[in-house]
Amino acid sequence: MMKLTPGGVAGSFCPLGIMRASFSFKLFLVTIAALIAGYYLITSVSIGGLMPYNFTAADVIGHSCPFHIVPVTWVSGNDQFDILFRWSIDETRARLAALLALWMLMVSILSWQYLRGRRHTA
Repeated sequence: MMKLTPGGVAGSFCPLGIMRASFSFKLFLVTIAALIAGYYLITSVSIGGLMPYNFTAADVIGHSCPFHIVPVTWVSGNDQFDILFRWSIDETRARLAALLALWMLMVSILSWQYLRGRRHTA
């Protein structure tokens, strides 16, 4: 036996208020997850600590941060300390840009699903 929606069309019934609340909750969860991931991505770029006298920036970065987006060879500086400082800023920016792109993709997908579902129930 099939149910009838308020419009008289056979299918499932889902009021727009519930859809809007569900969309808002999913958007809230995605945003909170992005904020937590952003905090982790910022704090995980750590290049401090004891360093040998004759260190290179590539050695320190490879030891302290094995997963990185920006190669050390892309960063120029006056000395090794300057390269480390500039690399940490560039790496943080690259990680946050990647996170922003993923967040925007998720918001776009959620919005598309919400609008598609709204069109079918209206």
